[in-house]
Amino acid sequence: NKILNASTSLSAAQVKEHNWAGIDVVQSNGETDSIPRYLREWSGNLKLTCGGLQMSQSATHAPPSTFLYTLAPVRNPVEELWQSFGAYKWPQKRMRDTIAFTFMMNGMEDDRSGARQEPTMSFQQVQQCMNQGMLKVVIDQSPSSPWKFTNEYGEFGFDGTEARVNWRMPPCDLDKFEAFTSDRIPALVDLLNEAKSLQSSNKAMMTFSTIVNHETWTGCRQRLDDLYFTGELPFTVDGIRACSNNDINDPCCNETLRWSDCCVPSTRTVNIRGVFDRVNTEAVSEFCGSNVELVTDLLEEEFADVLIATQIPEFGCDASSKDATDPRLWDRLTRPVNQCLNDVFSGRSTQGKDTCSGDAMCWTLSCNEEFGSSRCARAQGAEAAEPLLRCLKTNTPGELWDRLAFD
Repeated sequence: NKILNASTSLSAAQVKEHNWAGIDVVQSNGETDSIPRYLREWSGNLKLTCGGLQMSQSATHAPPSTFLYTLAPVRNPVEELWQSFGAYKWPQKRMRDTIAFTFMMNGMEDDRSGARQEPTMSFQQVQQCMNQGMLKVVIDQSPSSPWKFTNEYGEFGFDGTEARVNWRMPPCDLDKFEAFTSDRIPALVDLLNEAKSLQSSNKAMMTFSTIVNHETWTGCRQRLDDLYFTGELPFTVDGIRACSNNDINDPCCNETLRWSDCCVPSTRTVNIRGVFDRVNTEAVSEFCGSNVELVTDLLEEEFADVLIATQIPEFGCDASSKDATDPRLWDRLTRPVNQCLNDVFSGRSTQGKDTCSGDAMCWTLSCNEEFGSSRCARAQGAEAAEPLLRCLKTNTPGELWDRLAFD
């Protein structure tokens, strides 16, 4: 049966509109950084189970514990998901009789508290469940969900239907791989080279994700990974916030200290896993034929640097984006803007002090008596426009204006 997304109150036209064939990948209210609308509309219809463990869908986006979403039934669902956030678009056909979903099985740190949050089902648990043939996806029709799975006639009856989830390693088809990469890699390189803002850089990174998550790529990526061994090696990196000494008195190693102290960027020597160690000579001889010497040189001289860049952002993405799209660059450039906002709104002087000795010391050009001392007049709303402009003209680095004009 063809899977539709419908409710009993929908007309035939509405059923077609809300079938996956008619769902557009768009953002909620046109926002480019929000969760795509279709992820919320299709929530509440699935759950993962493994013995006594289960993860149910929720309309609440709170990864990793509630990150279980229904995706578009296409060959590469991640590609269509990232397209809604701005990734390069390669059209895909909808697949009949298919339900695609994604879930998170790795922990993450909370952006605000820094506390470690673990998923409902960990990677180790999922792996063990798959090995035992116990991991299943179940159609679990929540009464609160606005849409239901039906067949092509609008008939229900899928609730409780389950399917086992298995590991599958895609084969490496070199002809398909060449055809797949022939247009995608040049498009990605163009996006990276043309990135002039953080948003355009993120677009390139999401496009990269759609490529490496495609089964055509992953099948041959394993062939590549078999050609070399990785290890753990020490590297000295400038300007990083990393724990390199396991010192409990170092805020970079002790999250509790960060409530009262800072993990300051510094030059540190850290052990990095997953970096190039040596060529797998047996595998290269088996797969590469007469190109053994060429492939060996490529791995040792070029690919080793690529692996380092993927493990150390300061050697990879950060190094290439620092001149235009690095968030730390924009944090530095916009810090004076935020300071001007704070000074004008709170009535601080042109020297950033809470007192003043004359009108010329105030961005508002007004030094008034307040509680027995002189203080600059505060400005809010429309009245803050001119004082802010005075402050910005004085304190904002010219580089910021140059970049804003360029963008």
